[in-house]
Amino acid sequence: MDKVFTEEKNHVEKLKNSINLALSEVEQILKKVGITNLDRLKELKTEGEFGPDFLMFLEQLHEKNAALNLKDKFKRIEELKYLLTQPYFARIDLRKSKSTDNIYIGKFGLSEASTSVTDWRAKIASVYYRYRYPQKNVYYDTPGGVERRDLLLKRTYEISDGELIKYYNNDIQLDENEIIIEKIGKKTGGVLEDIIETIQQSQMDIIESDPRQICIVQGCVGSGKSTVAIHKLAHIFFNYPNLIHSEKSIVVAKNQILVGYLSTLFPRLGIFDINYKTVREILVNLIFREQIQLKTNLDTPGDLKDFKLNDLKKLYISLEKIHASYETKLSDLFKVTEFEPFGGYKYSTNMSPSENINEILTELEEELTNQKDELKELPNDSIKAYQVVGHEKRY
Repeated sequence: MDKVFTEEKNHVEKLKNSINLALSEVEQILKKVGITNLDRLKELKTEGEFGPDFLMFLEQLHEKNAALNLKDKFKRIEELKYLLTQPYFARIDLRKSKSTDNIYIGKFGLSEASTSVTDWRAKIASVYYRYRYPQKNVYYDTPGGVERRDLLLKRTYEISDGELIKYYNNDIQLDENEIIIEKIGKKTGGVLEDIIETIQQSQMDIIESDPRQICIVQGCVGSGKSTVAIHKLAHIFFNYPNLIHSEKSIVVAKNQILVGYLSTLFPRLGIFDINYKTVREILVNLIFREQIQLKTNLDTPGDLKDFKLNDLKKLYISLEKIHASYETKLSDLFKVTEFEPFGGYKYSTNMSPSENINEILTELEEELTNQKDELKELPNDSIKAYQVVGHEKRY
């Protein structure tokens, strides 16, 4: 047997042991929520997909057991289970000065004492996608600036059900297109599937482009625009976790059919809590929530040539007037003497009026709770204003 193949096969087995150990540790933590709840989650995860019932039940468990951070734990379990079937799909050896790093690249990352896998979204992994064969002075971006290394080895693997089938050394004589065609041919045939093993340099340019800039991708039907966009989002969420949050993001799709496809692919890339909306849903919510009077039937197809920019300007002016009206009413409310202690709230036009009101109510409830606690501790102290919201009495 090929010596290199034996070494690589042993590495796969060693890594699987580390994955199983990590999986056991996370599963032990999850058992704290109860076997019944875990069984219910398994029932709701039908045919390997994450439907709305599953996500809703997971959210409920997460809220009840906030200290356990269940959503992250469950997400990690799904990642580790996937890594057991395919720990990685590529390897690059990078040399700097006299030291060489052997970097295995997989769909998800793993960092253990003796073994590790680098997530495909990590900056250093871009070397695999951008350079066809080993060469000197390759570079990749890092938060600290550009890093330059010598690429000594680029290797591609085929691993199925946790078993190494074969590997390729990507050198100047290897036709990578043949490998890509072979990998694509083994896909299940779903409408949208992950392409992390077959991303081309031109696609990587889109995926890694600055998320602060507008990115428009043009192409014919079936050219992979949506697929690349999804991978770009996965890349953004991974590299900018403190700036952009999936649970606070909305993917706007053309119709519900595309929303259905998107909701199955994102979890495969480790993203479970992103929000999906169609353009129609956003417009309907906006119109009804803000009580905007429009003479437009959203169910009637219209010709873009009939669209007038002035109509959009009128809508914008209408929204500004609504904001100004609510801001004035809220400002006047806090000028009342008994409400003065609750003043200081700043109205935000970046939120809808209803969102502003909800935020005020949340702050008021927190303030009332604090005042109740003070009243219990110091019952004889005078309080300038104290009002209980809802059915309770007013003092």
